Parts: sequence; structure tokens; C-alpha cells
Amino acid sequence: MMAEQLRGASVREEFELARKCIWIFLVFNTIALASVIGVTLLGEGASTFMWVRALILVAVSPFLLWVARSAGAGSAGMVGRLRVVSTVLPVAVVVVDFIPGIAPVWYGVIQGLGALALIPVAVVSRRWARRLSAA
Repeated sequence: MMAEQLRGASVREEFELARKCIWIFLVFNTIALASVIGVTLLGEGASTFMWVRALILVAVSPFLLWVARSAGAGSAGMVGRLRVVSTVLPVAVVVVDFIPGIAPVWYGVIQGLGALALIPVAVVSRRWARRLSAA
């Protein structure tokens, strides 16, 4: 029944949008990780925060893709998880980026842009949640 609520051409288009946005998130965070590696190899050094955060955000991306796939298939629980993560994660990334001295500006810009790519995912997952709750 729930899966039937999330079928149709518009849902497939929304799922594709969510999937592409999560891939954009992954690409930006992979760039951030590669940049941290490059800075370290050049002898400039990168903070533990930069390493940990870049690794975590890259590692979270496949999980987000899996959650989005399950949500697009009609799993109400996964729709809820995707909605929460795609809403909270961009806010958390951007807020932490504004803490003075925590990381260089270039690092915050790269990860901030990646986090902004999750905003359409939050919008889509809210639509899916409304459709499922209307049932």
C-alpha cells in the first residue's frame, strides 16, 4: 500500500533528483577529502577535524543513496530517515563552518556547497512523507 503511494512518473523524477543531489554531495565531499590529502602532502598540514569530517561525510554518502532508494520504493521509515538527515545535515555543516578558526575558508566553502545539494533531497522527502501520511 505504501509503495503504491510513491509510484508514478513524478515520483521517479523526484527520486532521480534526490539521487543526483546525493551524488553531488558525495562529489563535493570527495573533493574536500582529496584537498585535505593534497594539503597534507604539500606539507601545509590539515587539522584532525578536517580529516574526520571529510571522511565521515564521504562515508555517509553511500548510506544516503541506499536510504533514498528505499524511500523511493515506499519505505515509510526510510522516508522519515531521509527527511531528517537531509534537513539536519546541511544546517549542521554550514553552522560548524561559521565557527571561527575551525577550518580554512576554502574547506568550509567546498563542504558547504556539498551540503546545500541536500536541500532538494529534504524538499522531495517531505513531499514523500506527506503522500505517505495522506494514506
